[in-house]
Amino acid sequence: MTAVAFHALALGALLTYAPARSALLEAAPIMVDWIAAPRVEPKVEPPRLALSIAADGSLFWNGEQVERAALRERLAQAAQRRPQPEVHLRADRATHYQSIAEVMADSAAAGMRRIGFVSEPDERR
Repeated sequence: MTAVAFHALALGALLTYAPARSALLEAAPIMVDWIAAPRVEPKVEPPRLALSIAADGSLFWNGEQVERAALRERLAQAAQRRPQPEVHLRADRATHYQSIAEVMADSAAAGMRRIGFVSEPDERR
């Protein structure tokens, strides 16, 4: 029988005997061992970077047109942030694969760890 269970039984017995109740309650401390629940940190969604490539190869950072050199600088800065943002890459259907591969390579070289593709559903179906 655990100490908690024993003390709970003793307290129950003490409460039934009214004459001795007041004197014995002071002498019978109840010890409870609490188990601490592990601390759970709230999940923080990482920020997102919207990176778009137009059909002509133009680059857009969160809707703002940028040159490739500026894109590399911004990616390097973003890679240093904590939590690190996710790159959401969207390319026009007519974009050459070479342009997409270059942006992916620039992202990886800057140290970006999470790159996702954003696509639009095919409306012809």
